[in-house]
Amino acid sequence: VWFGTQAFAGAKAIFKKWSSLLEPSVQAASTESSLAIINMVASMAVQRPALAASFHGILHDLHNNDLLDDQSIIQWVEQNSGGDSDTEQAKLAAKCSKLVEWLQESEEESSEDDDSEEEDSDED
Repeated sequence: VWFGTQAFAGAKAIFKKWSSLLEPSVQAASTESSLAIINMVASMAVQRPALAASFHGILHDLHNNDLLDDQSIIQWVEQNSGGDSDTEQAKLAAKCSKLVEWLQESEEESSEDDDSEEEDSDED
């Protein structure tokens, strides 16, 4: 567990260091590019159990640093959740269930806030 925590902290430091360079190109990138980033991280996690244990945290951190959007994470998890649950990708996707729930809830809240703002502006 200590090594997993150390690996996560190391990955987090790298993402933070490089996020300012990656952010402009990631924001302009398509969902396909975001999925490629998630697949790359997943491939590394499959090869390194310490990263696999922190996979959901790494995705969350990439999201918090605006390097991944909600929809890309949700789509990746949905694509890798079905079928054979014994695959390494399916195991990683299963670890992301709470992250996906949180993303979907925040998306719904954002949508509700947008709706109420539109109603307020209609009343003016």
